[in-house]
Amino acid sequence: MTEFELVESLVDYLTAAGYLTCKEIPSFEQSCDVVGLKDGQIIAIVAKLKNWKRAIQQCGAHELGFDFIAIAMPEFKRGFPVDGKKILMEKGYGLFLMNQSGEWRIEIEPRQNHKIW
Repeated sequence: MTEFELVESLVDYLTAAGYLTCKEIPSFEQSCDVVGLKDGQIIAIVAKLKNWKRAIQQCGAHELGFDFIAIAMPEFKRGFPVDGKKILMEKGYGLFLMNQSGEWRIEIEPRQNHKIW
């Protein structure tokens, strides 16, 4: 699987859930892989195949402009690292995971971001 395929699958999932979606949206000095709009709220999602630490780091760049922030990744064979989940929960970021069958689930619900500019 490529990151492009991961993003396309995520967009399909979000669209089916009622989101309007866009890909590769500029956000300050970076870009969001996927941005979704639903019920007047905007979520920024960073998609990565493996490097969850980098994904969390990139989420920080989006805190000033989005209502919710999350990362999206394929499931790891041994599960998502506990220390990674802890960091996500502390920061209020969500975690979307795709299983080997291509089905998505929300492992950690993102919290409302109050750092919006």
